[in-house]
Amino acid sequence: MQPNDLLHIRSSAAGLPGPYLQENMAPYEILDKIGEAKPRTILLIQGHTEQGDSLKGAMRFPYRKFAIALQRQGSNLVVMCDMHKQPGNAIPRIIAGPVPGNYCYHLVQQPPATMTDLAYRVYCDVFALFSDIVLISVADFGGLERVLSFVCSWVLRRQLQKPKLRTHFVVATDKYCLKDIQFELLATMMADQWTQSVASVKRTISDYTELSVINESSASPGLVVKLFGLRNHRQAEGLHFTGSDTRILLRAAIAHYTAKPMETFNLVAASRPSWPVPEELGHHIGEFLAACPPEPVDHYPIIASALVMNAFHPGLHCE
Repeated sequence: MQPNDLLHIRSSAAGLPGPYLQENMAPYEILDKIGEAKPRTILLIQGHTEQGDSLKGAMRFPYRKFAIALQRQGSNLVVMCDMHKQPGNAIPRIIAGPVPGNYCYHLVQQPPATMTDLAYRVYCDVFALFSDIVLISVADFGGLERVLSFVCSWVLRRQLQKPKLRTHFVVATDKYCLKDIQFELLATMMADQWTQSVASVKRTISDYTELSVINESSASPGLVVKLFGLRNHRQAEGLHFTGSDTRILLRAAIAHYTAKPMETFNLVAASRPSWPVPEELGHHIGEFLAACPPEPVDHYPIIASALVMNAFHPGLHCE
């Protein structure tokens, strides 16, 4: 296991529930060092084959074996996703006995049929919440067909969740242009959604994804952020967090997915203060409004603004 490996899939003994996600604590040091800065985050989906190595080589990333790992590059945070290559018949088992403090186990409730599907759901349901860009290489991933299959499964998953933000896919390829990929994606989606009209499928794709293309030979986190990172939808929605806040919220998202995989993680609610809103708050507001003179005043917008600001602790407000 590499020191930056955050998540691994683990199995249990025969006849016992499983699988588990093993969450390692050491990689969170990267987020601690980022501190109060707000990094741009790239979700790098690594390939199905070790031979298709051009993208990883250009980015100078070490090979991660069946893990989700964190890597800092300058002011950018790269989440390297290799967990989908974990063979279902060769999953390491959890270690019995007391669990030390450097890692913890999360039992996955209602797991999908394959470990690849489990990994894809973790990418989509957890790490996409904190990512500005999803970067994927056609050559490294094993061809355009596999890339399209991955994007289709992502769109269908997001369609169930109905998130506020679209996923921005940046496809690294020297063979295909953006129009080719958009056409092939529409055709692939139509095969799965054959009862829907072309217009409906196009609308679904545009509602949940945004596609861009970059030359594979020049793909790197710095260049990707320079070309596409200015359209920061998370910042516009007040969901661009500091490194310290990302650590807390990411841990909460991992625990939520394993416990309730069919329920969307509410990132806005999770970013509220840990203390609850006082139960008597509504009563006090009612008394205040009742005591107000009948003439038009500015009390209502003042109270509304105060309640909105109370939804986030200092440092989480949209700048």
